[in-house]
Amino acid sequence: TNVRVVKSFVREDFEKNKFGSANNNLKNTAMSAMRVMIFMSPVMTIFMNLATVAVLWFGGQIVLGEAGMIGGMQIGDLSAFLTYVSQILMSLMMITHMLMMSSRALASAKRISEVLDEKSDINDDNAAFKDRIIEKGDIEFKNVSFRYYKNSEDEVLENINLKIPAGSTVGIIGSTGCGKTSLVSLIPRLYDTDEGEVLIDGINVKDYSIFNLRQGVGMVLQKNVLFSGSIEENLRWGLEDASLEEIQKAARLSQAHDFVSSFTLGYDTELGQGGVNISG
Repeated sequence: TNVRVVKSFVREDFEKNKFGSANNNLKNTAMSAMRVMIFMSPVMTIFMNLATVAVLWFGGQIVLGEAGMIGGMQIGDLSAFLTYVSQILMSLMMITHMLMMSSRALASAKRISEVLDEKSDINDDNAAFKDRIIEKGDIEFKNVSFRYYKNSEDEVLENINLKIPAGSTVGIIGSTGCGKTSLVSLIPRLYDTDEGEVLIDGINVKDYSIFNLRQGVGMVLQKNVLFSGSIEENLRWGLEDASLEEIQKAARLSQAHDFVSSFTLGYDTELGQGGVNISG
């Protein structure tokens, strides 16, 4: 991902060593598991063959009448026994492999479930106006304080009071790390305030449903991220049911239409992960 950065700082050797170390750990773990598999495979095969030999030995004695059984056994019956034993043992081997694969699958499923089941700290369970949508867009910060770590003594924002009337343009300036992005992120509840309130149209943002709140906030991100898929699909992130005319209008306004049109497939051009196949 950061090959240019690595090359620019001449850190190839460092990255190779780091990658080699991770690879060796993976290799050692995989080899350890493989040794167990290599050991178990011949053991199971030996037991299968021993079972077959046992059936032949005892069944052969019965067929020859040496086991003292009345009536003995037909050779066809012995052949049937051998077939049944072989099928049963093969089924048991398949079950063994299924159990091993199941243990791997369970470990992977546990990791995926941990992500899917993770509950967000920010929710609208106690929202008072879940059906309310943003109409005008008046914004007000009342004694807002915020810190990234709840137990931290250092506040990113401290006692902020600010009113932004609907339709106005406001520039927020300051040094790197002073909290400009954090301040704006409190409006769509990407973060929640530690103290104070953020109001939109006089209603606390916590009283809107998260969907309606974020649906009413338009954002141009500081760092653009492109997803795998076509250019058109990427542009629909802002409005899922947008028509092609609306997409092209937005592209023209952002000076991107001519660039997109230069591709043979235009808006149907497929983008790689992160837009690796187009210019920055």
